Amino acid sequence: MLYILLAILSGVSVVISRIINSKLAEEIGTFQGTFFNYLTGLITSTIFLLITKDYINIPPIHELNLPIYSYLGGSIGILVVVLSNYTTPKVSSFSLTLLVL
Repeated sequence: MLYILLAILSGVSVVISRIINSKLAEEIGTFQGTFFNYLTGLITSTIFLLITKDYINIPPIHELNLPIYSYLGGSIGILVVVLSNYTTPKVSSFSLTLLVL
């Protein structure tokens, strides 16, 4: 039952997040809204890392031997947020929910 509730909350948070981001983009601009979205995410992630660093084993980046395309996730994420900020005001919340699915 807990997992069902978490799945529902996760879906709701995606829609609410996109609506909030699009409102911010309408106020200050699409690219500025995207910038502040990622800045807030960076700050939140840094605080989370500082709080949990004793419980999470993260190896140094040079030991991971990741292929270069592994770093494209951030670039693709920026594109998704920019497009979301642009399209969200143009569609209804119901349509946005269906698009997320």
